[in-house]
Amino acid sequence: MGRARPENTAAALAARRRQTEDKLAQVTAAIGQLRRVRGRPTVRAIAQRAGVSAAFLYENTAARVLVQNAVADSRRHDRSAGRPGRAAVPWRHDAGRGVVGGGRYVAIMGLYLVSVTAQDWSQAGEDGYRDVAAALNTELERRGLPPYELRQAAREAPGWFEEKVSPSMDGFVALCRTWLTDAELSALLDWSVLVPLALEEEIVLPVGTAYSGEETTVAGAPRVLALAERLAGAVKLPVDAIPAGENLALSLWFLEGGAERTARVRPGPWVEDRDAAFYVALYLRAAQYSLRYGCPMTYS
Repeated sequence: MGRARPENTAAALAARRRQTEDKLAQVTAAIGQLRRVRGRPTVRAIAQRAGVSAAFLYENTAARVLVQNAVADSRRHDRSAGRPGRAAVPWRHDAGRGVVGGGRYVAIMGLYLVSVTAQDWSQAGEDGYRDVAAALNTELERRGLPPYELRQAAREAPGWFEEKVSPSMDGFVALCRTWLTDAELSALLDWSVLVPLALEEEIVLPVGTAYSGEETTVAGAPRVLALAERLAGAVKLPVDAIPAGENLALSLWFLEGGAERTARVRPGPWVEDRDAAFYVALYLRAAQYSLRYGCPMTYS
């Protein structure tokens, strides 16, 4: 075999350099995009949005520095804003039990609605849900219901669900009070874990997680989906035009022009309060994702 010609070797090296530079530019753009929507700059989120592998972010020195700086900046911002790291649900009840008790639901900053992986559902410890999973199955058995086991689809789901919970929810709560009963409003908002089971009522478990305090309230995705669909119909939300599945796709659609473009060709009551429309779409898509992939959803 003959030796590679020097010019061929130089061309190959130059091509690899350009490829690396392109990937670094994609990483930089992805971090900027996450900052604009206040998304968490995790390795997984950056890799998916940049279209690069997680291995590239770990192994390339320049990429690793970009990620480390983004994570550090995000943590400093959260600390300066006084954001809590974890909470049970993303709503602070100013008085009583939310709107039902005469109080007011207020979104807590710095939280996300996310899907739970099969590994995390079975994992013990601060970042796992094994105690919740065991307590849920014990309660289901007591009620004569089959246990909840994550389907194979949950293990094969492409990517994951993650959406930022940040817009004002005053308009959304007003919408709910118009179209839902107090009990339905509580069913829509007062859960800490959503599962793809047809539950007639919420289940309060005497165990907590790092995210839910001393108790965990479990709701069924079919009921949440039905309530969200009712709200979507009330405001004529163009559900088919709203993206689904991809990480932060919903937040980006509302923040980066997708909602604005759709509003011009498909106007309706949803246009009058985009924040309320966001929450309708958020719960609808979260419940759909849970049912499609058979996975739990929670706040993080």
